[in-house]
Amino acid sequence: MKILKYILIGLAVVVGLVLIGSWFLPAKVHVVRTSVIKAQPDTLFNLANELKNWNKWSAWARIDPAGTTWQYSDSTKGVGAWYTWASKNDKVGNGKLTILSSEPNKYIKNQMDFGDMGSSYSEVFFEPVPEGTKMTMTLDTA
Repeated sequence: MKILKYILIGLAVVVGLVLIGSWFLPAKVHVVRTSVIKAQPDTLFNLANELKNWNKWSAWARIDPAGTTWQYSDSTKGVGAWYTWASKNDKVGNGKLTILSSEPNKYIKNQMDFGDMGSSYSEVFFEPVPEGTKMTMTLDTA
């Protein structure tokens, strides 16, 4: 009986530490990833600016390909284009991605809406370099 009491106390301490620790985590997150790809900026821009291409390279799309349905706007390229996803298995949840800004071969800005979980914004920058294209992707949560 004493061991059960100590286990419960230990569990309560761990839960308390997690809850208290979460208050000290940042409310906003900013992530930046950069890589150089052996391709021209227009090639990469055109891939990223066409939403129907995203499932070819998105890690998110590979999590639950059989259980996720995708729906696209009439226009799937450029400003105003969007897609929604819905997961039957709830592995990737439900949401919507919309292209907010698009400057050919230079820049794309997206908004991702996760319903009750809030929104985030991502940006992709394309910069020509001697090796190909320096592609910088950012993610910001609010």
